[in-house]
Amino acid sequence: MNTHDAFAELNLELIAARKAILERDRILDTMAATDVELQQKQDQLPLLERQRQNEWLDVAELESVGVATIVFSALGRHEQLLAQQLQEYLEAKLAVEQCQQRIASLQNNLAHLNEQLIALADCEEIYQARQEQQKKFLLHLDTAEARQLQTITESLAQNEAMLQEVEEALAHGRAAHNALTTIQKRLFTIQVSAINTTQLLDALLKDSHSAQLALESFERELQDMSQPFWQDHDPQRPELADSPFSFLALATQLLTASNFDERLKLWQEHMNRLVTHVAGLVELVNGRAAHLHTTLTQLRRDQAALIESMWQPDKFLTESPDS
Repeated sequence: MNTHDAFAELNLELIAARKAILERDRILDTMAATDVELQQKQDQLPLLERQRQNEWLDVAELESVGVATIVFSALGRHEQLLAQQLQEYLEAKLAVEQCQQRIASLQNNLAHLNEQLIALADCEEIYQARQEQQKKFLLHLDTAEARQLQTITESLAQNEAMLQEVEEALAHGRAAHNALTTIQKRLFTIQVSAINTTQLLDALLKDSHSAQLALESFERELQDMSQPFWQDHDPQRPELADSPFSFLALATQLLTASNFDERLKLWQEHMNRLVTHVAGLVELVNGRAAHLHTTLTQLRRDQAALIESMWQPDKFLTESPDS
């Protein structure tokens, strides 16, 4: 198969995959609208059934030998009222049946649409696979555009890997910050509480242990993202001060305190500094994540534009052998 034929075949596969995604999205939109109408009809049905029952009771009352029947018969209006009531009952009965039929129809439509949706379940993966084939196809061309595409593709891969490291660090940083704020709240509770101090201190020690583990995890993640991100993008990588990331310094201070209130105050001051420090690091990492997202968005746009300009039939001659 020559290059032009390979291009034509892959192009048809790309078009088919894109059409499948559009069809999937259309089905999802239709199912969403159908779900809304179905819920409305299901909510409406009990009301219609009650209306039908009430109309039937009115008919039954007029057909029975009761006071109302005798009165209306004496007035000469019995047959007229009975006919009117029967008409209202039949209309209510028809409304119930129409609602039931519509519910059944909507449920059948949803089942049919769901079958179609199942058949298109992997359309996104197929399209992405075809796009990867498209990129590989273009990268094999010996042109300046192909070399530019290679550069963009490599840059995308590098930035995506860095973003993964940064987002992992961000998640661990937020976890560490939450653990520290838990200790802050615990310290405040001890300060204002006059009872169960021993129990509160036990809980505080457990929280401190959890916070220490969270801080150590955050530190490891920051070290992971330092290679090569900070060297490439920022000379000021976030340094983790020894004292904030260890309770040893706090323990030393606590030993010098003369009473419980002084120890509690020292602990609170230490935690306030630590929370501020970690919050600053989290903010810094979050900024790097935002920067990477912006970079990746632009790179993807550049790549898509370049691929679109390269993906033209006249770029692939029939005489050229398939590479």
